[in-house]
Amino acid sequence: LTIIFDQYLFFFFSSFTPFTGKVIADKVRMRTTPDLDGHILNQINKETLLLIVGEKNDFYAIKPSPETKLYIFRSYVIDNVIEANQVNVRLKPDLNSPILGQLKNKQKIEGTVYKNDSKWLEIAPPEGISFYVAKDYISKAGDASYYALMTERKEEVSKILNSAFFITQ
Repeated sequence: LTIIFDQYLFFFFSSFTPFTGKVIADKVRMRTTPDLDGHILNQINKETLLLIVGEKNDFYAIKPSPETKLYIFRSYVIDNVIEANQVNVRLKPDLNSPILGQLKNKQKIEGTVYKNDSKWLEIAPPEGISFYVAKDYISKAGDASYYALMTERKEEVSKILNSAFFITQ
């Protein structure tokens, strides 16, 4: 009974509910892995909202924004289907760039030929790819739906500002 109870407690505490996190300091580093040795992707400013999808060690896993572009070697893709056992997803179109994940054989993928080097395909981040931020620099701002709502509002404001700019021209 104790063993089953301990396993239940482990399962209960290991589940994670995604939420909207707010960055509470300036120049917070977003990394490719959940450790201080991870490649630094960029620095995030205070008040930025992020969709937190998991946690590992002292880091939160962040879902990449849809605007993020990642790269795979194009010769492994035929008619938008992966035709190799495991294709590395890279941060940049370079064989020395960090590997962020892998795509499997027969997996469908949408992408465009990278304009600066036609050997590479530019893709949106596939499911399962995360970036990482230290937990110390994130506070909870709301549930996961709050992030979607704020992203939608930001897009609306951007459209209004663009319209106002064109009207003034």
